[in-house]
Amino acid sequence: MAGFHSYPSDYYNRHFFMAMQEEKSVWNTDDLCIMDRLETGMVLDYVAKFVRLQQNLPYFAFSFATTLTHDEFNNAQYADLPLLNFIGELHEDQLLNNTLLIVFSDHGIRFGNYRNTFEGMMEERLPMMYLVFPKWFKEKYPLYSKNLELNTKRLTTPFDIYETLRDVLNFDDRIIQRNGYKNRGISLFREIPQERTCQDAGIALHWCTCVGHTVANISDLTINFLSDFLVRSLNRKLSHVLHKCERLALEEIKHASIVQISEPVLESRNRKVKSQAHYQIKIKTKPGDALFEATIFYDERFRFRRLDGDISRINKYSNQSSCISENHELLKYCLCRK
Repeated sequence: MAGFHSYPSDYYNRHFFMAMQEEKSVWNTDDLCIMDRLETGMVLDYVAKFVRLQQNLPYFAFSFATTLTHDEFNNAQYADLPLLNFIGELHEDQLLNNTLLIVFSDHGIRFGNYRNTFEGMMEERLPMMYLVFPKWFKEKYPLYSKNLELNTKRLTTPFDIYETLRDVLNFDDRIIQRNGYKNRGISLFREIPQERTCQDAGIALHWCTCVGHTVANISDLTINFLSDFLVRSLNRKLSHVLHKCERLALEEIKHASIVQISEPVLESRNRKVKSQAHYQIKIKTKPGDALFEATIFYDERFRFRRLDGDISRINKYSNQSSCISENHELLKYCLCRK
């Protein structure tokens, strides 16, 4: 968050964008445009100029445009024309003929009314990831191309993209033989097993989309018991900043479901015990009306429970936690005392 002590790249536009953020007078149209130019378009123009400059040299470019869709995912439509122009220009000038182009997002929408739906919960966990290879690649490397296409229907993670980029750096005909399937990351040039589980891929159950959900009765004693546990877990996280942040209390249980894990996953976890289950709980706390969502493992025999992954904050907190602005991990939990 504080930047770098030394330059991390040969071309570095942080200074320009920091200046834009500080000079509020240049922003127009709900903070999407710099004067008469869409900020996302400016980012893409910068990348296009960089690619043109480096076209005869090996290069790696990493660029992010987040302002447009961070708070309102319907704003994605404004990127259609700039993105079309960007990719069209590079394609027509054959600047992608020796290049792997990756278009991706880090996560889906995290706040708002849509996030409160089941589809919104899935959307948050399933960011887009497009890999675009030159046409000649498919002809020259049919096996790699086949695996890339097959893997669009398999469980993949950013760790797999990392391994894929490592293979691009050290590209040869022996890629298929390098990794086993139990590795946390598997290059997409290799076939990812159909039976791969979230546990195999290092995905916490809270973020796993390879499970089912059965709606639970929010009046059930177990759901109340787990909701109280969730509030206590939040206050434990805040324990060393409670002189600045409010202690939270349960205001309302908004939703609860039982997470249905498939048999192969249960076997790999060695937990085929009827008294054990995973629950996804959504609550509202007071003061502040914060909405939190968490996945909790519960063993009814021993009344044992634990969080399985992170606690999600699913409504905006804006500057509610400005009193601990240096503590990025706790920002989404804290409501500053008056």
